[in-house]
Amino acid sequence: MSVVLLFVAVVSAVGFVTASLTVRRLRAQLASLHKQSGPDAVMAPGFDAVTGLPDRRRLDDVLHGRRNRETDQAGDMGIVVLDLADFGALNDSLGRDAGDHALASIADRLRVHVRAQETLARLEGDRFAVVLEEPVTRASALRAASRLMDAIREPLEVDGVDVVLQAHGGVAIGPRLDAHK
Repeated sequence: MSVVLLFVAVVSAVGFVTASLTVRRLRAQLASLHKQSGPDAVMAPGFDAVTGLPDRRRLDDVLHGRRNRETDQAGDMGIVVLDLADFGALNDSLGRDAGDHALASIADRLRVHVRAQETLARLEGDRFAVVLEEPVTRASALRAASRLMDAIREPLEVDGVDVVLQAHGGVAIGPRLDAHK
């Protein structure tokens, strides 16, 4: 079994700020619940409290659950891993609440660019992953990584400050977990 590992270069860009009032209200309610229940409270098992995305364990379940699905397609699958560059500096300069707001905003943006058959998850800290479900080629995986990184580079407002985040990304392509059946 061979796995192709590709790394995508980061290029800065400018764009637009995305946020809807509904998402802001929901995020404020979640933040309020989180503060009321304490910093160690878990909002929902298998989901990240800040972004609402599946967490690393849920992603692992998703990947291993492929073995039991009859709808799996033949061909390679892929995964894109994104790591926000120098995210610690944002937390250090604007605070953890601002960092959480930025992470939630990035998650919202990534959701828009993830197709229905793909799975988006927050691995930990400032790392996200997307499982590419369709039979994946090198070109399609790179296109997916590029559209996700473009979404991250869009400027966003955090506590009245315009911030442009960058990301490092990696793409892995290989046989499906159930390809040995």
